[in-house]
Amino acid sequence: MDYIGKEIRRRPLVISGSDSSTFLKVEQKDSGSTAIFTNNVQNGYPTSNNWKTNLEGSFFNNFDNTTHVSEILRFMSGVLSHSLDVADASPNTKTFASVDTNENSLGSTDSISGVIPTNFTSLNNDTLDYLVTKGFGSVGSTLFNGISVYHDNGSTYSVDFDSNSGGSTNISSSVDSELFGLGGLTSGGATSFNVRVVATQSFSDTGSVTTTNESSNTFTTQSVLELSNSSFGTSDGLTLTKIETSQPAVIPAAFQDGKFINVGGSSLSGSLTRKYGASATDFQSVSSSGYYRFHDLKVGIATGSGLFTFVNGSTKNRFYAPVDQIESDLGTNSLSDTGTTHRSLTATSRSLSGVPYLLDATYELSTKISGLFSPLFANTTTLVDMTAASVGVGSVSISGDTISTNGGTIQTSGKVFQSDGETAVNSGVPRHDDIAIITASVTFDSGNDNNINQSGFSDTSFTIATKARNRNSSQSTLDTQTINYHTQGTFGQVAASGSLGIYGRAQGFDGGSLTGTTEAFSGEDFRIQLNNNVIGFNGDAFTTTFNISQDSNRLIGEKDLQVKPGFLVNPGGSFRYWYPANYGSGSYKYYIRRFQTSGTKTQLTLNVGQTLINWKATTDDSVAAAILFKSSASGSGNRGGSGAFSTARIFDPSETTSNLISSSVEHKPGDFLNPFSQSLDLFGNTGGDLSSTTYTIPLRNADGMFLDNTDNEFYVILRYTGNPTPITTITTSTS
Repeated sequence: MDYIGKEIRRRPLVISGSDSSTFLKVEQKDSGSTAIFTNNVQNGYPTSNNWKTNLEGSFFNNFDNTTHVSEILRFMSGVLSHSLDVADASPNTKTFASVDTNENSLGSTDSISGVIPTNFTSLNNDTLDYLVTKGFGSVGSTLFNGISVYHDNGSTYSVDFDSNSGGSTNISSSVDSELFGLGGLTSGGATSFNVRVVATQSFSDTGSVTTTNESSNTFTTQSVLELSNSSFGTSDGLTLTKIETSQPAVIPAAFQDGKFINVGGSSLSGSLTRKYGASATDFQSVSSSGYYRFHDLKVGIATGSGLFTFVNGSTKNRFYAPVDQIESDLGTNSLSDTGTTHRSLTATSRSLSGVPYLLDATYELSTKISGLFSPLFANTTTLVDMTAASVGVGSVSISGDTISTNGGTIQTSGKVFQSDGETAVNSGVPRHDDIAIITASVTFDSGNDNNINQSGFSDTSFTIATKARNRNSSQSTLDTQTINYHTQGTFGQVAASGSLGIYGRAQGFDGGSLTGTTEAFSGEDFRIQLNNNVIGFNGDAFTTTFNISQDSNRLIGEKDLQVKPGFLVNPGGSFRYWYPANYGSGSYKYYIRRFQTSGTKTQLTLNVGQTLINWKATTDDSVAAAILFKSSASGSGNRGGSGAFSTARIFDPSETTSNLISSSVEHKPGDFLNPFSQSLDLFGNTGGDLSSTTYTIPLRNADGMFLDNTDNEFYVILRYTGNPTPITTITTSTS
């Protein structure tokens, strides 16, 4: 059949032959014209080197005989136009090596304070009974002894996992060192990244089963968690990232890497969160107390439809208990004392100016205490003890006041009793209703202190606090007893004299000295008795042994001043101590102090801290002074070889313009000028001087005033009229 027009063939033109001589040759008359028109044509075979030979690491290694010429031409155009590195796409060679097993909301540990008493079941405390039954406590021990108890976040605690990479790489999608290779892309897109978590949690509420598992437990649950990310980015903790080439414009990405963090946790409820029963969610219940063990932990990864590669997680085993709720359920001790009292036992005293002072004393304090062991009790050496406070002078010590329960047993005999108050509990674990009966000895030691003020006392008592500890070892004060150093009428003393003052120096102590220049009234070693022997400078030493006699042997006579520690006072005036008001007859009372010096002197000074009135004055509530020299005494002095006077001479330092004032002054009943039965001459201090309260006395040898190696002593005679402010020191000096 003949056809008119073009013949169109719809099938491929195939030229075949048996050897290489078979080919299609297309020729065009004009060389500048296109000979073949096509969408694409394969690259074919090079005649020098084969494709994929010596091209490793280069993108050219992706080309072969089937690659279209247009692909090669386009790639080469990009390379030439940008002078590009043509290295091929490479994978991240780091691998999935291990996992971190993380605990979230672990919280802190706590404990239950207090030792369990012997008969705790009598308390009928369900929480305590339950915990002991479960083996978490025993008589004589604390609850959860030796266990680290976590008490926070019972329902929010969880375990999760982070991936760790292993190996090394120069290729990564970012600077994140934890990224590991996840194979090649799928048609230029992400290949799915799959993670599988397998976990088991076993719970034990028994003290003997600390490492619980599937076969030894109160409750066990096991779960599997499947996670997948098929897109670049982060989803459910899985991060998937494309590894771009150095020239993404011409060399496409071919690989991916990734990691995971915080996988698991509350997403795997029960197996990676606490659970103590199929439906047990109340973590304030005592039943939630126990060991929560997360074990047989495995995490695997896979890409695409590949198999999972697993690594093991770390077992976690924690003890949890609702400590705060248990503390509330147990309650605390109701401590109380009854019948707390004290009494004085013994005292040691000394005397000064014929009246007593307290040196030391002992007392007894007793009490009964209940509630120490219920519901629990403290493990302590001072379950009960006493402390002294407000001790103004001296020191206080206490013995027999403590109860020790160190080690959870009674360590102190004779102080703990059964509830009958008679049956002693000297050892072992006490009962919850046992009581304490304390009889403590209290000792006061004055040391070197005193409480003597110008008027009254600086301090009269101290306190003893009875303290006890609850099961938490928190100490509270149950009672405070105020104990007077001395209560009037006790220790055999006259009630009318009031309370004893404290003077801690031993009997006979005197802080001054004969050759010293100061008298501070700490003793009476250098005091001279007021009698006629004074006139002849043969004065009698004052009694410094213990003497509080008020009969004919009394130390303070009708006209004597009283020395109390630090003060010279009128024993019948308002500054007195111990003596009754208006003690002694008359308005004038005396004190004589002996001083000794050496070497020849020309001047003497005297200062008693206040201005003196003259010896002849009768001013109320005032102080006068006179000086009797050994050289001016009757029948005593040498006076530089001139012999003694027949009549004693006393010198008034306040009379700075007078010489002889009165001669042959006789003693008269009530006469303030001369308290002695022999007459004396009264001289002044002519040429003397007063500066503030210091009197300067020039020694007038012509009037019998000598201080030398022979006549080396003098008496200072003080006279109070009425009730003046007490003198606290006598200060002298010689030159």
